[in-house]
Parts: sequence; C-alpha cells; structure tokens
Amino acid sequence: MVDVGSNTGFYSAMALSAGCHVQAFDGSAVHAPYIELTAQLSGRPRSALQWTNSLVSDVSEAREYNHWSIAFSDKTGQPRSKVQSIRLDEVLTGNRVWYMKVDVEGHEPEVFRGMRRLLSRSRVQVILWEHTPHLYARKRDREKPPKAWLEEMGYWVSRLHGGGAGNYVALHSSVDPVLRRAVKAMQEDNIADVLKGAGIDAHYKKGSKKLTQAPRR
Repeated sequence: MVDVGSNTGFYSAMALSAGCHVQAFDGSAVHAPYIELTAQLSGRPRSALQWTNSLVSDVSEAREYNHWSIAFSDKTGQPRSKVQSIRLDEVLTGNRVWYMKVDVEGHEPEVFRGMRRLLSRSRVQVILWEHTPHLYARKRDREKPPKAWLEEMGYWVSRLHGGGAGNYVALHSSVDPVLRRAVKAMQEDNIADVLKGAGIDAHYKKGSKKLTQAPRR
C-alpha cells in the first residue's frame, strides 16, 4: 500500500492491520513521531512501514512548502520551508502497488504525472484520492483532471460517497472481479444498500447520518 500525504498515518494504520506492507510519504516532519507510534503499535515488523519525509510530485527537487499544500503555499502568509520532492516512478521501481491513497490538497495532477510509468505498466491496482480542482495551479489540469486521463489509460473511475471536495476511486482492469463489484456499488445512490449488505444498517435522516452496527444473528 502506498500512502501519499500520510498525515499522522490513519490510512497507513488500517493497511498495516490488514497485513499490507506500507510506504508512506508526507512533506511535514511533524508527523514523524505519530507514524513511528503507528508502526510500534501495529505489532508488525518495523520494516512493514516505511515513511519518507518528502513531497510527492512530478519533479525531484527542493520545494517551498507550507506544510499543508504545495499548490497553495505561495498564496498564504504561513511559514514555509524547503522540502525535497520525489517522483513515484523513481521511488517505486519494480514495485506492484495493490492500493494507493492520495490526499495532497490540490497537488493531485503532479502526483499522478510523477507515476505515469507505474500506471502505464499496470503496477497500481486501486487508487483512492481526494479531488480538489479549485486548488489546481494550472488551467489545463482543471480542464483535464486526473480522472480523465486515468480513464484514457483504461482505469474505471467513479466518485465515491462524501469526503471533502470529492473522493474518487480508480480500478485497474485486472482487479479481482469481487472487489470490482464491491467498489462499483459504493456510489451515492446505493451506499445504504452496500453498508447493509456488509452487516451495517445505515439510517439516513435529513441533516444527519447515523451508522449503527446491525445486531448479529
């Protein structure tokens, strides 16, 4: 599993608990002790979680970063620091990625451009990312966001229920059919049925959404 924009490691922790080997990246060094604690509490060998204090982009160079968003760093008065950026095509050579999560506050196009080789060689199976086009630095990225060119590369792409400016999921054609059916069902119009089928009753009320565990039979 690859966690791009790991923050304190919530997704990394879930992946570790599922038995995955995790490679996580974040440009803010303040998250390092939290990631270390996640690794220690997981019960897995320490080598199962590798965290790198780097930004993920389409270039390898030192970048100005306000510890929230590269795309927004020059538009705020927040303190900035120099952080090394890396390309996933250079870091994950030879790796096959089952699942990738990307949460980088408007820097998504650069992240995906930096892993074109991984994508073209069918080395990334499932991608979940937060879509924040209002922060995209380039007009052409807003006109043709990652969703569009992932579809051109043969990925099935769909918006998922809820989450920030919008969460998207992309599945490679080689993904297991059972997983593909489950993910394709996770859309706004049938999310309640999916949750109920997983043993959870979803009670949607106007103004609130409450999830309760269904009783065991």
